[in-house]
Amino acid sequence: MIDDGELVVGALGCPNLPTRTEFLAYAHRYHRLLKRLFPPPDDSLWDKGCMFLAQRGCGCTVEPVGDSEVVAQRIAPVPVNMTKREPENATFCEPVRKGVSNQGRNATIADLMGVRQKPLRLYSQVKYGALARGDADIFMKFPKSTYKEKVWDHAAGVIVVEEAGGKCSDAGGKKLDFSEGRFMESCDRGIVAASETLHSGLIRAVEMSFDSAML
Repeated sequence: MIDDGELVVGALGCPNLPTRTEFLAYAHRYHRLLKRLFPPPDDSLWDKGCMFLAQRGCGCTVEPVGDSEVVAQRIAPVPVNMTKREPENATFCEPVRKGVSNQGRNATIADLMGVRQKPLRLYSQVKYGALARGDADIFMKFPKSTYKEKVWDHAAGVIVVEEAGGKCSDAGGKKLDFSEGRFMESCDRGIVAASETLHSGLIRAVEMSFDSAML
């Protein structure tokens, strides 16, 4: 929910996000195949489906959703907080499709920051949930220059990350403006998010990347 341009409440439903971080790297079809090949002693290990809830000034929580036994147990929402890993131990998150974001630029920025882990590629706003839960530490999206970011693609995810202790901005480091209507007209080149520990270094690396591209 947005009140006078300010994010107030956000709910982010991720029905295909595994409840356990270690299964994030598997596409859904491999998830099903591995479950058949290697049945876990506790079937809840393979559960998927998460709901993130955030309210300004009240933090962010996550809880399982779906029809699994875990949900049936009515487990209370769990508070989530972003990690404070240093760049060499950090993971960056990006869109799956190359047409949505410049993956080459993302890789260059990660290298400038000293990030050594492979990227975590996810669809839709689930990337914000992954950041808030600590599955990744950095999110970058640099679309084509003619593309206009839409408010509904980012609003819920941004407040989820911010209430988990992260920071979101455009590529120039400016706070995202949700008061401009359907499109985020003032968004500069792209959208980035990271922990408070990494955000300033991320913005410096972004500027270095764009400066080198102009040489």
